[in-house]
Amino acid sequence: MRGITHLTVFAFSSENWKRPEDEVSGLMGLVAVAQAKYLARMARNGVRIVVVGDRETVSERLRKAWAEAEESTKHNNRITLSIAF
Repeated sequence: MRGITHLTVFAFSSENWKRPEDEVSGLMGLVAVAQAKYLARMARNGVRIVVVGDRETVSERLRKAWAEAEESTKHNNRITLSIAF
């Protein structure tokens, strides 16, 4: 991994909440789909996932998905992926 131990990606800004409701809903759905598709592979590859930001602004379903991702990868130490939301 070229010595990189931490990576932060900026996934969603507070400005994005001003988008049309159906667009925001679609983006939230993409987050859930990405997690379902990639979480197991990332966990196997030693990625620790940390979500940073205000969780109260998202659905309970998404909060649970984030908690699952963080819990299932909390002992991984190859790289920490922080998702700024």
